[in-house]
Amino acid sequence: MHHKKVPHKGKYTEKAAQNRLEWVRTKTELNVDSLSSRDIPAEQVQGTIESFIGTVEIPLGVTNPINIKGKHAKGEFVVPIATTAGALVAAINRGIKAVNNSGGVNTSFVAKKMMRSPVFTLKSMEDAISLRTWLMVDDRKNIFNRVIKEVSSHTRLVDLQCMLLGKKLYVNFVYETGDAAGQNMALACTNKLCKWITKALKEEINIAEYLIESNASGGKKVGYQNIILNKGTHVVADINIPNHVIQSTFKVKPDDFVEAFQTLKIGGSIAGMMGNTLNISSVLSGIFIATGQDPAVIHESSIGLLEITKEKNSVYCSLSLPSLVIGTVGGGTHLPHQQLALNIMRCAGKDKVKHFAEIICATALSLELSTLAAIVSNQLYDGQKRYGRNKVKVGIQKEGFNEDFFEAILSNASEDVSLKKFKKEPNQLQSFPYSTLNTFQEQEKNIGLWKYKIYYQDKQKNEDYFNLVVKSGVSSHDYWQQYLKLGENCNRQVSDLLADFREKLGYVKYAEREIQTYNFLKKDRRFGNIPSIYSYEINTEQDIYLAVLEDLSQTNYYRLINTIDNINQWNDSDICAVLKKMAKLHATFFNDRVLQEKDFFRKKNKIDNLNLTNLLDALVQYHHDTYPSMYTQNRAVLLKQMLGIYESILNHIEEAPKTLVHGAMNPSNIVISHSGEPVFFCWKNASIDVPQRDLAEFLLFTLPNASFLENQAKYYSKYVDFLQHELSTKMSIEVLRKFKMTYVACIQDMALERLNLLTMEHKTMKYNYLERVLKNSFQFLETIIKS
Repeated sequence: MHHKKVPHKGKYTEKAAQNRLEWVRTKTELNVDSLSSRDIPAEQVQGTIESFIGTVEIPLGVTNPINIKGKHAKGEFVVPIATTAGALVAAINRGIKAVNNSGGVNTSFVAKKMMRSPVFTLKSMEDAISLRTWLMVDDRKNIFNRVIKEVSSHTRLVDLQCMLLGKKLYVNFVYETGDAAGQNMALACTNKLCKWITKALKEEINIAEYLIESNASGGKKVGYQNIILNKGTHVVADINIPNHVIQSTFKVKPDDFVEAFQTLKIGGSIAGMMGNTLNISSVLSGIFIATGQDPAVIHESSIGLLEITKEKNSVYCSLSLPSLVIGTVGGGTHLPHQQLALNIMRCAGKDKVKHFAEIICATALSLELSTLAAIVSNQLYDGQKRYGRNKVKVGIQKEGFNEDFFEAILSNASEDVSLKKFKKEPNQLQSFPYSTLNTFQEQEKNIGLWKYKIYYQDKQKNEDYFNLVVKSGVSSHDYWQQYLKLGENCNRQVSDLLADFREKLGYVKYAEREIQTYNFLKKDRRFGNIPSIYSYEINTEQDIYLAVLEDLSQTNYYRLINTIDNINQWNDSDICAVLKKMAKLHATFFNDRVLQEKDFFRKKNKIDNLNLTNLLDALVQYHHDTYPSMYTQNRAVLLKQMLGIYESILNHIEEAPKTLVHGAMNPSNIVISHSGEPVFFCWKNASIDVPQRDLAEFLLFTLPNASFLENQAKYYSKYVDFLQHELSTKMSIEVLRKFKMTYVACIQDMALERLNLLTMEHKTMKYNYLERVLKNSFQFLETIIKS
């Protein structure tokens, strides 16, 4: 026969806990063995839980160190956060980065109080008035403090307020409770006072009854009283964040940051919100659970007053938490993990609650800043999608490259063959003719390039194999975040300016562009010099950007593989073969209206480039200071002079006919078959632009320094001949003149933008070819000036 109630009431022993767990197993018929595994002895939980059967684990994260300049908390503090809300710790860390880059946050403990509000019901209103008069006598608090000393030596009554409603008198007893949160302490003291008052006035005033709690103290509820009377701990924090820190850390403009806050403040008023914060309950709940606070007081503790205003060169931010109910002793703070979390913050035990309050407020302000920035920059959903709790696993999982995966690929290629087996090559490809993926590894999905050997059998039972490459990328946002880190490795000015130009630099639809271009060219069929594409998938919601392609690293089929650092392998016939196929590409899509309908192609324009002027100027100066041999004084002066006439340069490009352009036509993205046929790959920079763009890059990257000027002129002429042949037209002298001017403008633009940006990347990526390409471009530019 089953127990009707949980057994062993009031017992805190291991045997009692195990017997209760067995009772749960019997009642529910569930396997509850995992609850037996815990670090907390049953004896330690007395006073924190009843009917103890085990513990529930919550993931515990930790923030980066935050620099606090408080009245009590001084220095760097690491803050434990217990949460199942993905993106929370990452968001706090972004706010902390802004705080630390601004010199730290100021904090100040103001006061700490705890309230209990009993209600006395009297025989008449006159009795209620008499009780109020009696309670409010000046020295009554001193008498009451002697009474409550019998209950707690750490508690002191500091204020007393009364509200009369007919025969009822509501009383607020306001206490100081030391380092404890004080709810239970205040309850015990109030209970003692109510009994003492009733007994003391038995002969004078007719007290019919009292309730120990009238619900007027606002405990575990949201109320304006908590703001006005500062129930709990009152703590404040403020900081001036320089404009450049707002821009570099949050990637938003300071004016937009402040204006958005004012808009959100109005939105909170419309909703009837108490306080005007954005997300502090997330920080408070994370710290409360980690450190053994009472999670039920999150309601009142999360009332906050945030202020953000614009100053001359900075943004002023302050946060006031008027009713933070916390303690560093008592409650669950004695439990081993919770006490360890407090120790991590250097806040365990007596005389630490003021430090604790200041750390909480500083951390909460950090999250407020980060949350506001995410709203302003429309990154709030991106962060939740990337880190969010209970999210669907994104990307192709490691187990996703399986027999079904390759069988589907094979069936797409031919219905007459069947998969025998597949074999992954031992090492992930690092340097490979599809370009290196500048991404970071994630545990849950495959990112990068992998080579597979696919064994198959036809209907006649003949067996064979072929090689393919699986290319799996990350979202455009992640690409851009990695690119921003390259800028951060330069200097603050470059980093700040770079943050504004994601769209102008082509990092919108960046992840999708290459795959969609392959699919477009495969279906169009007019230009066939691309790798065979066996399968592809784009799923932006699940962060999948996958292409299964022909393996171009097979030396029995191809040569000139990844030769950007070894151009001496190129000969005249190879260069001419590339120029001829390049001309075919450009002629095929010359002024093609279909291209304009494809939103994945990058569409460069004059305005976008002109907006980059400040960034390019800052890069030139940085490169001159960092690489004086590559960016000599004369070269830096030349580039700055060109920036002065940048609009004129861009006009030549803007006005010229457009076509489909590869966008990175250099030896790292070209192979040639043994029969002499070029194949162009890595189309992630594909754009609608002038054909001279591809021609300029190919010649600058492929020709040696010693003979560059002579050879570029020769190969320029050959390309023009090939293009006229493909277009079946003879260009007039005027058209040829304009064509050449656009070619010159492309080299000038490449020196200002593409090579400037490649040099920025060089600090991290180490491009061996860069010095050679720069020398070619400056040879050409200096010759143009002389002529």
